[in-house]
Amino acid sequence: MAESSTNRPLSFYRLYVKKICLHRVPRNAAAKILSYCHPNASLAYWSTPDHSDTTGNDLATLLNSGTFQPSRLSTYISHLFKGTTLNFRLPFFQNITHLDVTDSHFSSYWGVFEQAGFRQLPRLTHLALEFRDYLGQSEIDLALATSPPTLKVCLLWMDGVERIKNWGLEDVATGHLDPRLVFYTPRDESGHDFNGNVLFVSYEEFFQQWGYTPQGMADFWEIAEEVVNKRLAKQVAQRG
Repeated sequence: MAESSTNRPLSFYRLYVKKICLHRVPRNAAAKILSYCHPNASLAYWSTPDHSDTTGNDLATLLNSGTFQPSRLSTYISHLFKGTTLNFRLPFFQNITHLDVTDSHFSSYWGVFEQAGFRQLPRLTHLALEFRDYLGQSEIDLALATSPPTLKVCLLWMDGVERIKNWGLEDVATGHLDPRLVFYTPRDESGHDFNGNVLFVSYEEFFQQWGYTPQGMADFWEIAEEVVNKRLAKQVAQRG
């Protein structure tokens, strides 16, 4: 992103770079890149302590400064707060409407998240959580209980549709438990989508949409919102 590599002033990036994907980028390098970009850009920061430095303070400074406040964020929360206390009240989080938590064993962090709570994100409307090991009623209840009243969609990722049946989550999949809950998963051999209630999103589509979504094409957030809106419309019609 140096001026010499593109012959463009750094002000160009601050005005026009509104989607950022950083994969396996060290924390201090990530902080430097973000300082050049649009202050409300969409950010996918996919780095873990396994392939990133954990000693730099630049990223911690950025979280506190308020100079970069992403509107959409996909990240390993456990790494973002490596070496410090989870705190959604930091200036960095105050503009987030869409949050995708990519920690693969998210349930192991429930104690920390219960204490912090997504409710501290004042503009959060869309939340995505990943469950590789297990997802039960208590985890779902906690995700909703710790979310703000602004929440419209809660996406739940799991590795295969068969787990919905194996874990007894049919009522969740169909929206009967809460219309805001939508499962999304890589496409599997069964192709069973519970009457259009489960989204199939491949890993390639997921990565591509965080980096670029062609104009006029709905991303997985918008498709999930359509599912929720159909459920709500059906509830209204049934009551009427």
